[in-house]
Amino acid sequence: MSTRNLHIQTALTQAQTFAALVPLLQDAHPNITFWGQRYVHIIRHKGTLPIDTLVDHVLKMVAQNFDFNEDERRVGKQIATLIDRLYTLNDEQNLYLNYFTFFLCKLRDCWTRNIEANGYGPRWAWRSNRQNKIFEYYTKTQYQLVFKQDPPEGVNFASNPPRYLSPEALQRAFSS
Repeated sequence: MSTRNLHIQTALTQAQTFAALVPLLQDAHPNITFWGQRYVHIIRHKGTLPIDTLVDHVLKMVAQNFDFNEDERRVGKQIATLIDRLYTLNDEQNLYLNYFTFFLCKLRDCWTRNIEANGYGPRWAWRSNRQNKIFEYYTKTQYQLVFKQDPPEGVNFASNPPRYLSPEALQRAFSS
C-alpha cells in the first residue's frame, strides 16, 4: 500500500521504526495557526499534526527500546537534527506573528506544558531534558560492546538504567 496521500496521523502511526520516521520528518514543514497552535504539514500527506505529537511518538519509541544498534543510533541522530530544525523554524516563525497570535501561541505553550503535561510536555522533554541527545547515549552494555571498555563512573545521564556519552561526545561536552 502506498503511503502517499495518507492522513498524516495514519502515516505517523504506521511509522514503527526510526528509519520509517525520517522521510516524514524530512518533508515536514512547521507553521502556526492564527489561533496559536504549532503544527506541521507534509506535502505528500493529508492534514496537519501538532509538532509535539511527532516528538511524543519518537519519545515513546525510545522508551520502548533504548538499546539501539549503531544503525538505529545513526538514524536517531538524523531524527534529532530534523526535530530540532522543526522547533527552530517554528520559533523563528513565532517572531513574525501578529500580537494576538503570538499571545495565543505563548498561552497554548504554557497550557500544554503546565496543565496537560504536568509541567513536562514533549517540547520541554526534547529540549530542556536533553532527550534530543538520547541517541548519543549508551547503556553500560552497549558502551562496553562498542568502545571495548567500561564507561567512566559518575558521568552518566540520569536515567534508569544509567546511560553514558561516547568518549568523543564526552570530550566535546567538557571542551566547550
